[in-house]
Amino acid sequence: MKHQHRTIIAALACLLAASLSGQVEEEVVNFADHISPIIRNNCVDCHYPEGIGPFDLSTFEQIRRRVKQITGVTESRFMPPWKPHPDYGPALIGERGLSDEEINLIKMWQETGMKAGDLSKVPPAPDQTSTWTLGEPDMIVQLPESYVLPAEGIDVYRNFAIPIPLDEIKYVQAFELLPETRLAIHHALLMLDDSGRSREREKEEVGVGFDGMGIGSSAPPSGHIVGWTPGQVPYQAYPGTAWELSPGTDLVLQLHLLPSGKPETINPKIGLYFSDEPPDKPSFVLQMRSYDVDIPAGESEYWVEEVMELPVKANVLSVYPHTHYLGKDIQLFAMSPEGPKQWLIRIPDWDFNWQGDYRYKEPVQIPAGSKIHMRYRFDNSEDNLRNPNSPPINVRGGWRSFDEMAEAMIQVIPDRVEDLPKIKEAQKKYDFKKAGGEARFHYFSGIYLEQQREVDRAIQSYLTTIRLDPSFASAYVKLGSIYESAGDLQQAEALYKEALAYQPDLIPAQLGVAKLMMQSQRIRQAGFILKDVYAENPNHLQCNLYLARYFLTRGETEEALSIFKEGEGAFNNSPEFHFEYAQVLLETGNQSGAINELNQALETAPSGTGLESVRTTNKIQAEVHYSLARIHVEHSEYKLADKQLDACLIKSPDHLDALLLSARTAIENQQSAKAVERLVNLVARPEDSTFSTEDILANLPDPIGRQLLERAYLEAGNEAGASRVRSLRPSTNP
Repeated sequence: MKHQHRTIIAALACLLAASLSGQVEEEVVNFADHISPIIRNNCVDCHYPEGIGPFDLSTFEQIRRRVKQITGVTESRFMPPWKPHPDYGPALIGERGLSDEEINLIKMWQETGMKAGDLSKVPPAPDQTSTWTLGEPDMIVQLPESYVLPAEGIDVYRNFAIPIPLDEIKYVQAFELLPETRLAIHHALLMLDDSGRSREREKEEVGVGFDGMGIGSSAPPSGHIVGWTPGQVPYQAYPGTAWELSPGTDLVLQLHLLPSGKPETINPKIGLYFSDEPPDKPSFVLQMRSYDVDIPAGESEYWVEEVMELPVKANVLSVYPHTHYLGKDIQLFAMSPEGPKQWLIRIPDWDFNWQGDYRYKEPVQIPAGSKIHMRYRFDNSEDNLRNPNSPPINVRGGWRSFDEMAEAMIQVIPDRVEDLPKIKEAQKKYDFKKAGGEARFHYFSGIYLEQQREVDRAIQSYLTTIRLDPSFASAYVKLGSIYESAGDLQQAEALYKEALAYQPDLIPAQLGVAKLMMQSQRIRQAGFILKDVYAENPNHLQCNLYLARYFLTRGETEEALSIFKEGEGAFNNSPEFHFEYAQVLLETGNQSGAINELNQALETAPSGTGLESVRTTNKIQAEVHYSLARIHVEHSEYKLADKQLDACLIKSPDHLDALLLSARTAIENQQSAKAVERLVNLVARPEDSTFSTEDILANLPDPIGRQLLERAYLEAGNEAGASRVRSLRPSTNP
């Protein structure tokens, strides 16, 4: 009787499952009829031979072998990945996820023997690398040349300027990206630049494109958030909001790239679909942000909240929330003057690896006077499995993926066209309040533009700051630093002194004046300033370093050493301190002490998390590697020197001294191909940006150095340089 009871229950369960999955009672779950459509519609966008998914799910055998894993991740709803919670916000375009019926079918298929069914009915897997979801685009563009992503290392943010061949204005209605590279592209953002500056920045860096999460002179298409993530529905503008693309404008594609264990050639295809009609609805992207986060190690309930008031009735079309690895609970909602909380989106288990822009199936109407809230929780504890640091460390705001930030972009259309200026004014009001006033807003904009190497625009921002607040001393210092870098020392000193007229104890201005005095041989006057500043600020790193340099200039080595000895405890976490200490020790013949300080400089983390701090640390550490290489060469330890020079050039690819010394060590290590590669890098540069032929030869052993340099000139297409090498007399180089 018990056996009969169990049989009846099992039969009822099968009937129920069959009913749920739309099958007749007699039908057996099989791959061809039931499983293949589920996998095709939900999985193969990422799990194909060139996709970002870690394995291929294109065939019956591949799926059958992984059915246990597939069953587990679908039952837990870990896959397919879709982070927004369905109960917090309106329906979204391209929602991913399996129904209970589909999950049950996969489990039943596993439990009933994974029958194939009629495989002839299963269509071939789509070619994800060359199939356009929206049909053939009106225009297809690619990078001017491919970028090769290194096999190893941390994730890379790389920006590429792509000229668009247009002779008339076009209006872009849709955008699609074909990655064409397995695993490597994590996500993409599309921007525009009509200044040509992005192309100039590419020329300033080695290789194709330029690094960084900052976007410089480019900006998202007016009123749009245009991005791509694996498996995402291609971007289509809301009807009536197509964005303008003018002749002379470059597309700037920012790619977040993940090393895959082997070099990857990156050159995705971008498809643009044009509209016959110009836009008739003005859209605008509201931006809320917080970069001044400071999350203590172990803190799991660190909240950031920003609020922006929307002065007019508007419709929200899409949102793009953004944090990094420590983001946990992402909330965007509106509070109207009278109504209840209106959810825009909530992601209670944020995953940096599955971020994206989210577009609504229908616009979300927001009443006038509503306040939009960005409320994010960060988890910097051991319990956060996505925490990149174990044990956790303090994490502050910054532009690296291991720093943190809180951002939200919200695309809106005003209910009335004439209300667009009011929305723009609301954004400006938020920006000024966030910065602490209009003058401070332009000052911080200048800092950002400088970090993005937009020097001319940075100057204008600092000048605007001074116009709004003539007593803003730090803006004079920033301008002074720019003029100093450009070689206009007289103007730089005048600006530093102007800053001191408003703020006499401003340390960067005091040090700036002292440094320029030392450069113009006013050593004694500089000393008065530096000693006074040091006496008032003995725990200020730059005060210590500048005073030590002053003593070295005067040949007072012991006094310089005493500055470093006194500062050892306070500045143990400064790579710059250890590097400069090492240089003094080398001058006094204490090579072992210098090596110890150089190694400490390499082991010390950046003193800050901002982009400029990271750049400064990379520059210092490149010099550290170069210094260690020179010591190894002095002892004829060429293999050790070679390793240090490789490390130097990774951090500073344009380090000319390192390139030349690397060519020499490669020759000593009998690595002719590597020596030629280094020499080509030197001789392919403009004459005013590299060494002369004579200087290069003077640092290479004869005759092999002469032969390889001639070959390098020929490989660089410089016959005149090769002739110059042949014409010079052999030397007696080491």
